[in-house]
Amino acid sequence: MAGKPWEICHYVCDEECPNLDLISKAILFPQLLEPSEIKIVEKLCNNCERCQEEKRSSPRIRRPLRVSIASQESFRNARGSLLNVSSTGALVELDNWVDFNIFEKITLQFRKSDQISAGKKDTFDNRLCICKRLIKEKRQIGVMFIDEKPIN
Repeated sequence: MAGKPWEICHYVCDEECPNLDLISKAILFPQLLEPSEIKIVEKLCNNCERCQEEKRSSPRIRRPLRVSIASQESFRNARGSLLNVSSTGALVELDNWVDFNIFEKITLQFRKSDQISAGKKDTFDNRLCICKRLIKEKRQIGVMFIDEKPIN
């Protein structure tokens, strides 16, 4: 069983793996699993969210901020919540699906502060982005930041 992803995963060794029961069977009793079941375990392990975070060059932060998205090209607008954000991009879950296009330029706007103080004006951060991924059934849009500095 050389080269199986769970053999090098420290989450399995530390018993912190989200699929530990299934992967334990594959490690301890591989002869009892069908080849199709081994492939399922390999797929689960390869797509593990915990391991993916470590493989990415820019770590993701889960922060449920409300955002607005405005298309630069087709003048469509949407609202949603950030599912995760990194220094290079973000994944947004839309409240209602809007048909954006891959490689479409959009502006992502979010409030700079979680708390609004009495008498202080709301300030927003606007980021110019490119739509990189669309997941219609989950109402999600993945964007890559084009610029490092906010647009004002």
